[in-house]
Amino acid sequence: MGAALLLVVAAAVAAPPAPPEPTADELAKLTARDIVVRTETSEDGGSVVGLIDVAATPERTWAAVMDLPARVDAIGALKSVETYDVTDTGLGATWTLKVFGVSVVFSSLYALDREHWTCVYDLDRSKDNDLTDASGSYQLVPLEGGTRIVYRSKMATGGPVPGFVKRWLAVDALTEQLTDMRARAER
Repeated sequence: MGAALLLVVAAAVAAPPAPPEPTADELAKLTARDIVVRTETSEDGGSVVGLIDVAATPERTWAAVMDLPARVDAIGALKSVETYDVTDTGLGATWTLKVFGVSVVFSSLYALDREHWTCVYDLDRSKDNDLTDASGSYQLVPLEGGTRIVYRSKMATGGPVPGFVKRWLAVDALTEQLTDMRARAER
């Protein structure tokens, strides 16, 4: 049943859009090994795009991006991740976070396209979730001397979210995650 569900997700989830072109200011940040974060907020969540350049091949970067258990040590609020229905083209993962004293549990299905260095994910609606939306993608863009990770995420809680929680979800957790992925890929 799980593998069939992953196939449905893979077919239903569109490929991410073309990677964004960094502005001149963003390119300067990337060159300085900083992270670029673009955010949009809504009452119950928002969306984010994160860019980071990695001095490693797409293969090494892909391995770092897809090592989901390694994120538990990298993201302070992430308490656990359990994978399920793992195949060559997808997997599911149940995430448990503790954000400002509140536990948040949700499950995502991931469709993997190694040929195009793309991973697209969406909320696994067959599971109980504390979020009403959690979707996005990881894209790897080969560069001369390395790889750019393009991360997109959209999240909604179904209710109002305080600004400081939105900032943590959109910027702080993203920074922890991408910085750790880069460090592991460059080892």
